[in-house]
Amino acid sequence: MKSPCFTLILFHVWVSSTPPLLSFSFDLTYTDICAWQNKLACHGHIYLGEHQGWYAVSDEAFYPESQIFATKQQSGSSSETVYTSIETGQRVEWTTETNYKFRLSAFQQPLLDWLENNREVIQPSNMYDHVLAEVRSGLQDLSISRLRSRLTWGIPVPGDPQHTMYVWMDALVNYMTALGYPDMQPGWPADVHIVGKDIVRFHAIYWPAFLMAAGLPLPQTIVAHSHWTVNKAKMSKSKGNAINPFHALHTYGVDTMRYYLMRIGGHIGTDADYAPALLEEHKRKFLQGQLGNLLSRVLAPKIQARLTGAGLLLARPTHWAEAEKRLIHACTQLPPTFDAHMQAYEPSKAIQAVFDVIALTNELVQHSAPWSTDTPLDAVHRCIFASCEALRLCGVLLQPVMPRAMTTLLNELQVPASQRTWDSLYAWQSHIRMRDTAEKIAPLFPK
Repeated sequence: MKSPCFTLILFHVWVSSTPPLLSFSFDLTYTDICAWQNKLACHGHIYLGEHQGWYAVSDEAFYPESQIFATKQQSGSSSETVYTSIETGQRVEWTTETNYKFRLSAFQQPLLDWLENNREVIQPSNMYDHVLAEVRSGLQDLSISRLRSRLTWGIPVPGDPQHTMYVWMDALVNYMTALGYPDMQPGWPADVHIVGKDIVRFHAIYWPAFLMAAGLPLPQTIVAHSHWTVNKAKMSKSKGNAINPFHALHTYGVDTMRYYLMRIGGHIGTDADYAPALLEEHKRKFLQGQLGNLLSRVLAPKIQARLTGAGLLLARPTHWAEAEKRLIHACTQLPPTFDAHMQAYEPSKAIQAVFDVIALTNELVQHSAPWSTDTPLDAVHRCIFASCEALRLCGVLLQPVMPRAMTTLLNELQVPASQRTWDSLYAWQSHIRMRDTAEKIAPLFPK
């Protein structure tokens, strides 16, 4: 039976180094961790020593001097200097205590080599620059335990019940235990390791150092995303400004929420502000006004009826007008553009590229006026075919964003399953199927 908490074993392996710093007596019956133990047993990565530093009680973390700023607070006729973490904004106090420490300083050069040889390893680039600068400035050994008298919850240090293991040492190792370490299942190293920007130090400095100490591969890419804010303030339950997700989903629907969160919050380098008024505007302008209205217009019974004289299958036109050629060119460029943005971890830009094509399709429909009896049938044919294919491409690309709505859209367009794949984006269908009904389609995004 494997350990319920591998962190305890990991801690034991590190502290039972040569020369011995601690002596533990708990039962090591887990033979499957021998490989890791053999790698670490000779290296003394953990030791018991005095630790001094700026400690934030609310964060349960020590911060280096470079991460602290001081402000004067006036109270009547007296003033007080208050020290605060730059990263979290929480108050810190100078603290001295004896605890267990990880020799982070020994990994400064290996971390530098890793970072300088892999400039794309941390995204976005400003986060990479931040981490690199912090490593270059010098790394101090890391406190990895807290006195039990001050931190009562958490995992006790094996063999020393007076200390509790530092939460990040415990939490980070869970990435490995979730994959069944040491009988590792596929999944490590992570292709993309996604974390919040406020915890990038733990995942881009501490965690790689732990992995180096254990002789394990590092994540291939670490993406540090920004925060959602409310009224330009970080969303937090403790501040009472958190958004009730169930109320939001009930009010706007799942697909609308997914779209908004990815389009507004999909810029990894900047914070996104949650604003119900802006969400309403996006739903009205882009989802209902551009996408939903476009689908309703091209599938209007009156227009469809004009094209069913030769049967329900509408063949791809043999020639195109200039306006249609512009749309076709935009559709040709859309898949690689979308892919490039997604590869750069910019879903917002990818979605914007799709809606640029939707806007261009609306322009073509407005210009061509397929509903007008004055518009020649061949022009109606070209406009509707091009518009339906543009909608198919956009619908396929937006499936991960709005799965329910895009399934409905593709169903209304009568797109076969074989034409809803990534590969299908690079070739237009030879025929599209017309609707054989006088009924209007239901609104794609109801009011």
